[in-house]
Amino acid sequence: MRRNKLICIVGMLLAGYWGCTAFGDGKRETEVTWGNTYAGMAMSAKCEKDTYRIGDEIAIRLRIRNFTEENIEVLWVNSDFQTYRLGLFYADGSPVPKSEYAEKIEKVILKGGGPIGSASGRTLKPGDEKSGILYLSPWFKIDKEGEYSLVVIRRLSWKWDQGFIISNLVKFQVTKGKPKDK
Repeated sequence: MRRNKLICIVGMLLAGYWGCTAFGDGKRETEVTWGNTYAGMAMSAKCEKDTYRIGDEIAIRLRIRNFTEENIEVLWVNSDFQTYRLGLFYADGSPVPKSEYAEKIEKVILKGGGPIGSASGRTLKPGDEKSGILYLSPWFKIDKEGEYSLVVIRRLSWKWDQGFIISNLVKFQVTKGKPKDK
């Protein structure tokens, strides 16, 4: 009886500890949510903040990681519009309109226009991770308050049909009010 009670208490303490770790506020830098792995690579997307005001610059931290035991050559283009495809949606599932700039650039790319920026291959060693910031204002007209959902697709090679990785789903809020000073 005493042993069972002790096991129960230790179990509850451990469950409480793991519960706090798993369901904490998500502010620890070590907590990374990855999208599905493809060809040993995965991507993570995370907002710099949970809530923005209309007019704020919305920054998304992107990370890619090599989860294999081998070096992987990854396409690196000095143009986000050549590297990524973004899907941004309102809470009802309808797509957020693209900015005029994004529409112009995508027309050039779809017509077979050359790379907008330079391209090269970069080697990611086993366990290597590369990160950067992607700003949403060049891509979308974010002028309504509410909840938004974002998914990011990144190409791994020059041709989209040779593979890409998809981030985790990212949600953030946009509220009315004056934008913060930049």
